[in-house]
Amino acid sequence: MTVKLNLSVDEEVAKEIKRYARRNNTSVSRIAEELFTQQISKENREQKSMNFFTKTCGIADTKVRDDVKDTLTKAIAEKHG
Repeated sequence: MTVKLNLSVDEEVAKEIKRYARRNNTSVSRIAEELFTQQISKENREQKSMNFFTKTCGIADTKVRDDVKDTLTKAIAEKHG
């Protein structure tokens, strides 16, 4: 089932999005759906990683845990943008 979703963007951005859609033989709706789907998927993967981290490193020393958390967060950001 599809539903309508109203978005407000800058006029120039809207023009560029429409040009991009025409060049790529797609619709603005499809572009938005794909971008949102990718972002949601990325956040879900990151949350699963953090859940794993919390479960497996919960007993570690606080400083060590924070260092590992920072390292893991940076690695995820680098890999998934």
